Amino acid sequence: MNQDDNTKSLNEDWEINNVELSSKDGTPIKVKINNINNRKHINFSLNEQFTLSNIVYQDKTLKYTRKDNIVKVETEGVPYITILYDETIGTSIYPVLNGMTYLPFQSNWYPQKRDINHYELDADGNIEPNVDIAKCDDLMIVQKSNFKWDGNQTKCLSIIDGPYHNFIFNDIQFIVYIPFLTKTENYSELIRNINKVNDEICKFSKRENNCPSELVKSISIIPKSLSTSHTSVFDAVNINGHYTFNVNLFTDVGYKPITKHLSELLTVQIAHQEFKEDTFSLLFGQYLLEVLNIEALGNIDLLVEENGIDINKWNEYKNYSISEKKKLLLENL
Repeated sequence: MNQDDNTKSLNEDWEINNVELSSKDGTPIKVKINNINNRKHINFSLNEQFTLSNIVYQDKTLKYTRKDNIVKVETEGVPYITILYDETIGTSIYPVLNGMTYLPFQSNWYPQKRDINHYELDADGNIEPNVDIAKCDDLMIVQKSNFKWDGNQTKCLSIIDGPYHNFIFNDIQFIVYIPFLTKTENYSELIRNINKVNDEICKFSKRENNCPSELVKSISIIPKSLSTSHTSVFDAVNINGHYTFNVNLFTDVGYKPITKHLSELLTVQIAHQEFKEDTFSLLFGQYLLEVLNIEALGNIDLLVEENGIDINKWNEYKNYSISEKKKLLLENL
């Protein structure tokens, strides 16, 4: 079944009435959906990593079928349904670690009216966001694991909870894992580097659609799951100005603040969202470090090793002048 077929197969005569996490009855996630036009069936898409224990109307258990992401519920004579999740531990996104919650909207963790591949899985089973389609102009990020959501509040919802500090700096929402907290001037530097990297990508590509016009709206800095790779080109995601940085839990923030590590990595990771190719993004990231005078801490070298690039060729490239690097990159763009 292709994407168009999936989209056509899902009806839209329903709306989310409420989402509740960590409910008193022990259900990890509970979603209430209104059956607007009293349809006999309601179809929705849900990340297949999230299994369901039941779908009910009051005390009545409803019949449903599920194939991959697609769930079809028998709803004749039923004004609303309540979806009860069974298992979330073992997924790549919830929880990240014990006592932590990370539910980004692009992971399709709550029912959707379209079946779209919001993410892909790499060879290690890690989630790689599909940033081409994971766009949302009306995104709300909350830090509250028992949050109750009225579906009319916003189009898209991400929940990050645990030992995080949630604050506003320069009109930007920050959610930062507490051990990664740093001085305000370091956040200022990170914001400047994000803008500089985006501007340089725009100038380099000379393509209008590679010129982000949105402001930085939020920055979330969260630890990666212990089961994932040390670092990846997918660890930074920008969705309409909302930046999420997934950081190795053992990053040495005693040596340099987390913002220094992120500034180096985002040269590759943000570029990867534009150019979609691992090796080119790494080459481009090294070029950006030098052009923008961003401090190198060895994180890009680790990415090079993890991507199996010949280290001798990589060192040869690093020894090129900036103009030679740019010439090579333009030839391979």
